[in-house]
Amino acid sequence: MAFSQNKKMFGLSRWCHMSIFLRLSLQGDSCCYERAEQAQYKLITDGMSTLTSYDALRKKCTDIPGYDLVSITDAAEVQSLYDWLVAQGHDMQQGRGVPIAVTHQQVNEYSDLTDRSRGVDSILTEAYNTGEWDTDDWKSHTGTSELAGFGWGSGGTKQDGIHDWPYSDYPSGVVCEKAAPYAG
Repeated sequence: MAFSQNKKMFGLSRWCHMSIFLRLSLQGDSCCYERAEQAQYKLITDGMSTLTSYDALRKKCTDIPGYDLVSITDAAEVQSLYDWLVAQGHDMQQGRGVPIAVTHQQVNEYSDLTDRSRGVDSILTEAYNTGEWDTDDWKSHTGTSELAGFGWGSGGTKQDGIHDWPYSDYPSGVVCEKAAPYAG
């Protein structure tokens, strides 16, 4: 069973929000924020300008042993992930974003970052409907749309996102999630 399914099954979709940011570590040329007790999420912010394809984006996380791109499972996790990024001090108002979903063929239909066969439009819609987001651009944008996530904030009172953008507007950061051990 995938870790994303495990955390949903045990009611842990908000686990990242409950943990405390404890340290900053450097791994190679990447800067990673992590929680010391399990290091479930890592925020990579270095080397973003090279992430101009899905494969490059995913490799950024899989190059870290035991990690993959973040996989959202429900609207509560989308909110928790946003809160975690804000707590890390990540600038959500720059003209770049942190992806949480990917599209195929540049249409406004999104999939999970680690399992592109699993659609996440309903999760994004529920998160938007239950949160205070400043845009629903991911579902109505008519330009090139390849990724969706947090960013492009307006500085207003609402949360920054949920926005879409092409790979050519490389991310401001990438969230990597500890991969579940193989249950074989």
